Amino acid sequence: MYNANGKLTLNRQIHEVAKQVSLETSVCLVSWAIQRGTLPLPKSVTASRIVSKLQVKYLPEDAYARPSGLERHKSFKFPARWVYAVIEEVGEEVVRKVGIEEGPNKSVKFTI
Repeated sequence: MYNANGKLTLNRQIHEVAKQVSLETSVCLVSWAIQRGTLPLPKSVTASRIVSKLQVKYLPEDAYARPSGLERHKSFKFPARWVYAVIEEVGEEVVRKVGIEEGPNKSVKFTI
């Protein structure tokens, strides 16, 4: 996860909260994101790291409030990454066709 100042996993306050609740920093951030009603999509390359990031737990109010107060009134829009730009470039019909054709080939079954 990122904010305007870089990776949140490097933030001192986040480390303090993670230590307070006995979680890895990344798991603390995933817990916080879920608790605030957003859907985090953590990135990992190994199955063990993916499993570890699923060890979320409810954060006490004081621990939850600290990451919530880090950023206010800032926009984190990255127009170059928006999907609609790709769809507009090649057309919705092409995007649908590629999704239907390639989707099954790109799926990976993962069991926890």
